[in-house]
Amino acid sequence: MAVGVRKQIWSLPAIAVLIFGVGIAAGIGFASNALKHVEHVAVVDYPRLEGVKALSSEVSRITDDFNAAVAEGEKKKLEDAAERAKTIRAMIDKLGALPGQSAFAARVSGLFDAYYDPASKVARVMLGVDKGDTKVAIEAMQVSIRKLNDELDAATKEANAGFGASLDNARSEIQRVLAAMIGASVLVVLVLVIVSRLIVRRIWQQLGCEPEYATRIVKEIARGNLASPIRLAPGDKDSQLAALKGMQESLTGLIAEIRHSTGSVRESTREIAKGMTELSSRTEQQATSLEETASTMEELTATVRQNAQHALKARDLARASTEVATRGGDAVQGVVTTMDEINAGASEIANIVTVIDGIAFQTNILALNAAVEASRAGEQGRGFAVVASEVRSLAQRSAASAKEVKTLIQLAVEKVGAGRKQVAEAGATITQVVESINQVSGVVGEISAASVEQSTGITEIGRAVTQIEGVTHHNAALVEETSAAAQSMSEQARGLEEAVSVFQLGDAQRGPARVAAPRPAAKLPRK
Repeated sequence: MAVGVRKQIWSLPAIAVLIFGVGIAAGIGFASNALKHVEHVAVVDYPRLEGVKALSSEVSRITDDFNAAVAEGEKKKLEDAAERAKTIRAMIDKLGALPGQSAFAARVSGLFDAYYDPASKVARVMLGVDKGDTKVAIEAMQVSIRKLNDELDAATKEANAGFGASLDNARSEIQRVLAAMIGASVLVVLVLVIVSRLIVRRIWQQLGCEPEYATRIVKEIARGNLASPIRLAPGDKDSQLAALKGMQESLTGLIAEIRHSTGSVRESTREIAKGMTELSSRTEQQATSLEETASTMEELTATVRQNAQHALKARDLARASTEVATRGGDAVQGVVTTMDEINAGASEIANIVTVIDGIAFQTNILALNAAVEASRAGEQGRGFAVVASEVRSLAQRSAASAKEVKTLIQLAVEKVGAGRKQVAEAGATITQVVESINQVSGVVGEISAASVEQSTGITEIGRAVTQIEGVTHHNAALVEETSAAAQSMSEQARGLEEAVSVFQLGDAQRGPARVAAPRPAAKLPRK
């Protein structure tokens, strides 16, 4: 059973919707998995990573608070350290609330307590708030802070690794979603192309041509023009266009028998003669235009040659610019190397200052212990106590100075790093400029080659125009001869008109008898 054209056309969007729906369903499944990975990153991995980093920062700050309290002799720093300890414990509890982090939080909490208690005791004794021996507490404090920092460093690395793995999983799921959507789109396009081709071929076989072409043929027949040829595809016998061609051939035979040798020949020959006269005039005008065209082509050839020369100069300038930009890039690379050396030197100075700060801290502790021992010795240790007090004062001032120097060195390192980054960006920009200039040089070279080819082509065109000019003059002579022959044919057609004057035609059929020239044949559109 033959399927109608409308149903065939409607089948295209139906098939596309079906396939696209399957692709969307697959994409939704992959997207659900991707969403789960993203939620795990947002709820577990990222809070864990940020929490561990913040906890490491707070532990470093509380250590600085104890050091500053002892070095500067400020008891208020102990209160700051106590407040910071509360903050750290709250952060540990927050980490422990995350899924799978309770054991880690318990370990960190124990290590922090093992550090905080002896550190607080040492600071209070050194500041004179409490009394007692600080040697054991200092050793316990140093061991605990080392273990705590190691635990936090390991946790930071593990959190970074977990965060990266989760991001990779989410990225993989998203890529699967994109692949599913792209695959569905490609499948839709392929199916549409195949089905569209089949449907178009089937409809084409039924019609035999484009509907516009058939409509134009019917209109030509309705106007009485049966000379318009209808071209059929090889083997086409059953299409609508084949039926239309059969009708045209039947009408042509009937009209040919009725209007055989009518007076249209005479009118046509008169129109031909008139048209030949006009054609002769236009041919002469065309010859004149061709002469002007030949002159213009010569000027255009000279202009194209000049453009080729300019293109060569532009290519040389582009090459010179490339060399200058390359030298600039080398200079920037040298600046980057110098900035790296400055940065390394500043880092070494910062390390030395850190050592000095540590020595001052130990000196301060030794001076404090010496003062305690001197106070126990009574009158015999009074002079020694004065010396210990002066040594402690010098140690505190050395620690403060070392801290200021360390701050200045850190600022210098940061500025050097910023300068290196800016110089590196400048080097990258110069590299891009070199690449752009190389591309411009290549394009200019292509323009130069194209200009040479254009010059050769225009020269050939000029020769062809000259030949056409000669042929046009020859055609003008032939047109005059054809005009004379048409006038002679008009006289001969008069007798033929008298022979067919017995036939009576309607108004719709008289037009072809006075047509000056047949209509141009309609061309069959390609598939």
